[in-house]
Amino acid sequence: MKVNLGVLVLGVAATLLPGGGQGQAPAERYWISRETVSTGVDNCRDGACPHTSTYTTRLFSPESKTQLRRLMSLLDFQAAANGMPVEHPDTPEFCAQQMPDPNRVIWNPEWMKTSHKLEALRGLEAIHVDVSKLKAPEGFDGPFGKALQKEVEAKFAAAGIPIVSAQDVERVPGQPKLQVFFSATNPDSGCWWSVFATMTQTALLTRDISVKISAGTWAHMRGFDPDDLELTEYGAIAGVFDAFVADYRAANAPDFEPVNVLPFTDMHDRPMTIPEVFVKPYAQILKDAPLDPETGTPEDTPPPDYIPSARKPEPSPKALKRMQLNAGQLPDAPDQTPEAMEKLSTTGAAATTVAPKTDPTP
Repeated sequence: MKVNLGVLVLGVAATLLPGGGQGQAPAERYWISRETVSTGVDNCRDGACPHTSTYTTRLFSPESKTQLRRLMSLLDFQAAANGMPVEHPDTPEFCAQQMPDPNRVIWNPEWMKTSHKLEALRGLEAIHVDVSKLKAPEGFDGPFGKALQKEVEAKFAAAGIPIVSAQDVERVPGQPKLQVFFSATNPDSGCWWSVFATMTQTALLTRDISVKISAGTWAHMRGFDPDDLELTEYGAIAGVFDAFVADYRAANAPDFEPVNVLPFTDMHDRPMTIPEVFVKPYAQILKDAPLDPETGTPEDTPPPDYIPSARKPEPSPKALKRMQLNAGQLPDAPDQTPEAMEKLSTTGAAATTVAPKTDPTP
């Protein structure tokens, strides 16, 4: 049930008199304010209802400053007599409507600086990469894609970067994927071989954070170098993995300094607070929803065998009477009909006139 509570608060604002000279006495203006507290929800559990407060403020004018000062003093005396501080802990900020609370400024991602490209690798928990199906270039002897897959698995394992399957990466925060594209030498066109790698992750647009896309957040490119004829296609792709590991270690080093550091400030140099968003770690995801070893899909978890109290239906008055009767909370009257029993009050059978079960008239 929504609850609205109106509270009248009398306040005083002190400002300097016109002229702004030092040592001048401050001018007083009195304001009267009403606070409206609303839960905003129809049901809540354990009485822990979220609530919001809105304020309506009016200037108290014309006023008798002498009488208002006495009223303020009286309120101070009553607070002290009741063991309460003179300044109540719930005292609202009267300037909140004109100047937002610095701790509640709406976060605008456009005010952030552009991060260093390596920051996209900070806190990376797992990644998907599969190069086992890359075709070998002409003249290459031996396995190509499968050998490269073993290469990346060994390098990433040494760096502490888990490699997961294409199915499991959907459960990793950011869904990071490393893709390697290889183009072999084409004698007909005269194009030499080249290697391009990119890591994609989910990202939000700063101009519209409701847009979530998969975007490239790391890239590396290598190709044929006439000054390094010993570099082969296999070595170039293996070098991509070395470059990724080197950047990953640099981004996660203890002395790495991110570009954006809390607290951020807005255009008015007011501190901003980032809305707290909890992203469940991959290890916790696996713990909460383990994979079925046979199918590789998350195991089915049984639904709760209870209904939250906020969703429990309220019993009707008749059903409540029956429940009370069954629990022995109503007087027992075996010679009365159920309809008559429903009319009984909880104070006893004598409090309500009931009809007998059988009609004595012929």
